[in-house]
Amino acid sequence: MHRLVKEPDVAVRDRTAGLLLLLFAQPPSRICAVSRDDVLDDGTTPRLRLGAHPAEIPPPLDGMLRELVRYPGGKAPRLEPGPSRWLFPGSRAGRPMEPVSLSRGLKALGIRPRPTRNASLMDLAVELPAFVFSRLLAFCEQTAANWMAESGGDEAR
Repeated sequence: MHRLVKEPDVAVRDRTAGLLLLLFAQPPSRICAVSRDDVLDDGTTPRLRLGAHPAEIPPPLDGMLRELVRYPGGKAPRLEPGPSRWLFPGSRAGRPMEPVSLSRGLKALGIRPRPTRNASLMDLAVELPAFVFSRLLAFCEQTAANWMAESGGDEAR
């Protein structure tokens, strides 16, 4: 996490994706599907629609997210006017980045998506009540309770 926050030589796109994985336990498939419309920014604290209730985005991830909204990068030639609707645009015009490509980029940074996500889910399950966990991360309540039980959290009961 320190490297993603502190090292400016890592692309903002990769830093943002890595922090969404680490802090919010989002899988690459969901990270790639985030659109600019999912970012709700009233000028104070941006929120990101991941589940039923948008999650507040803490600093410094908030600045990275705002930068991606303003300047979405992508390798596709721009066929439509204006910026891409995707926060992580893909190499094909009008399409989001492929989860495999995102995973490959994260692995190059030393982040293994599946084990990292599982560890993040365990941490969140200890910290959050099952109801909040399910609403924030778009899990059904039973899945949230299962993660709670696996992590040893009291709320699972």
